Amino acid sequence: MLTKLKEHIKRPWLWTIMGGILFGNICALALSTLTDLPQIDKLQDFQPKGITKLLDHNGKVVYEFFRERRIPIDIEKIPLQTQKAFLVAEDWDFYHHFGIDVTGIARAMLRNLIERRFAQGASTITQQLSRVLFLSSEKTISRKLKEMFLTIRIERNFSKKEILHMYLNQIYLGEGSYGIEAASRSYFGKSISELSLAENALLASLPKGPSLYSPFANPERSLQRRNLILSWMKNRNVISKIEYERAIETPLPIEAPTSRKKQSYFSHHVVEKLSEYLNPEDIYQGYLEIHSTMDSGLQQTMEEAIEKGLMAYALRHQLSMKDRSLWPQMAAIAMDTGNGEIRAMVGGQAFAQTQFNRSLYAKRQPGSSIKPLLYATAIDSGWTQSHLVEDKEISFDHPQFGYWAPQNYDKKYDGWMPLRVALEKSKNTTAIRVLQDQGIRSFVRMLRTLGIESEIPSNLTIALGSSGMTMLELARAYGSFSNLGYLVSPSFIQRVTDQSGRVIWENPEKKSKKILDSETAYIMTDMLQAVIQRGSGQFASDLSCPVAGKTGTTNDYKDSVFVGYTPSLVVAVWTGFDQRKDLGFGETGSKASGRVWKDIMSYQCRQETQVFSVPPGIEMVDIDHDSGLLPGKYCTDIVQAAFKKGSAPTRPCPKK
Repeated sequence: MLTKLKEHIKRPWLWTIMGGILFGNICALALSTLTDLPQIDKLQDFQPKGITKLLDHNGKVVYEFFRERRIPIDIEKIPLQTQKAFLVAEDWDFYHHFGIDVTGIARAMLRNLIERRFAQGASTITQQLSRVLFLSSEKTISRKLKEMFLTIRIERNFSKKEILHMYLNQIYLGEGSYGIEAASRSYFGKSISELSLAENALLASLPKGPSLYSPFANPERSLQRRNLILSWMKNRNVISKIEYERAIETPLPIEAPTSRKKQSYFSHHVVEKLSEYLNPEDIYQGYLEIHSTMDSGLQQTMEEAIEKGLMAYALRHQLSMKDRSLWPQMAAIAMDTGNGEIRAMVGGQAFAQTQFNRSLYAKRQPGSSIKPLLYATAIDSGWTQSHLVEDKEISFDHPQFGYWAPQNYDKKYDGWMPLRVALEKSKNTTAIRVLQDQGIRSFVRMLRTLGIESEIPSNLTIALGSSGMTMLELARAYGSFSNLGYLVSPSFIQRVTDQSGRVIWENPEKKSKKILDSETAYIMTDMLQAVIQRGSGQFASDLSCPVAGKTGTTNDYKDSVFVGYTPSLVVAVWTGFDQRKDLGFGETGSKASGRVWKDIMSYQCRQETQVFSVPPGIEMVDIDHDSGLLPGKYCTDIVQAAFKKGSAPTRPCPKK
């Protein structure tokens, strides 16, 4: 058998046939590879995918949207030291080969044979570019041939300078960053032009393995790789020995710069809204600038105030500081009362935990914060602040719903009192009586007029805020008091511009509709200012600007609400559990949500320049607080109240 095999081996025609078959297969593979090559024509107009920036209403960048985080930079703006660091690390002979480093391939093949494994590659910068732009990462002969042919084509059609420019803008360097400028900002929080020698070397160490050599995930390995590249730079005479010794002593960055903003409820909603008008892919990679309505200072204040409020709640109830799933949720929204622009918004305790935006979509009971909307119905019908309502126990025996006896929060009943005082003290029984007088249909009509679109039941419980509604709905309604009777349309985006500054989308003209007469709106503001000065909102009476507002607490403490406004901004805050369990005894609208509202408004008051405008049809009259009548010799508690001209009381207060 062995003899026959030797005879076959000695036959030269057999080797010729085998060689021909092998050569034919290679030619066929090469031909199929050439016919299946991607076109490189599009590289003539090379434009890497970009970043879309979200700007606040003052033009400050507050967030970036991207599929691949890139910040393109011209080759002329890339420091020579940066270029040489990458050449030393990846392809020192870049300017001397035709795209394929034959010497490097031979060296790699020898090492791979010695170690009997794929220990070393020999990809040039041009090969890496062709692979990144056109090919997959699979390790097959076909893919490698395509890579080589594409590399040669790229080298023939582009200068070395152009190739290096494309490579440095395209290469993935970890932390979600593509290209050296984006990576520079991700790792160091500054532009590539500001990097030190050690920082340049660190970036140049990353193409081999962004995760493997990450200074955050693998600091030891990262340091070794960086220092190795520094030693290569020294050996290539790119840097001096002194520069090398100084650079290797430079510590690694410990953590990513805080300038990298996390996505928020506001930025997420902006994309949702904009996707109704633009292609989502254009939003994420179109080099756009989204000019939002956000006040970034107010947004930060709101986020900090909510975190502070949640921490305070957790401490009051001795909740774990580590397991925040046991904590309640908080949501808040701030709207410009003049044009409806949303200045700040938080939809829950953590966007990363849940993207459900409670300020826009959670329909929760507003509790007593609904009462100003009810009392506006009465004022609009001709009542005044001095109109007397009775505060006494009341009960109902309904054939369908059974027995119901609403009580005041403090279980106290004070008899007849002016409407103004009933609102200050947030009396439940008086609210029921006002609704009985005005009629459920009239109140529902007023709620619709004020922009409340949520479902509203047709029963007396709506006087106490039993109907679920969103914080945005409440903010719009209260905003109509602040701006003297206009319902504004909320907006999050002003306009969108492209790279050249051309406006490609603009928010339609902001619409507002006159829904209340100015006098009714101002009287409600006057009454709600009294709530701050003498009622359940007294905790906020020391704010440095004009404010008006109302607490809201449900009987079972499942919802805590505070809604209030200045002459230019309305803010609504809610606290509660998604599971609708109670917050605990005493967690009222003033305690759980009101303090958060006050912290937010403290920021607003520092820049508030307006005062509440008094319409021409209003007269300010001194009245006795307890009776609502004109001051007399028996009255000592005198307040000033707003009345429509001709409707002020004419009798003095009686002897008490």
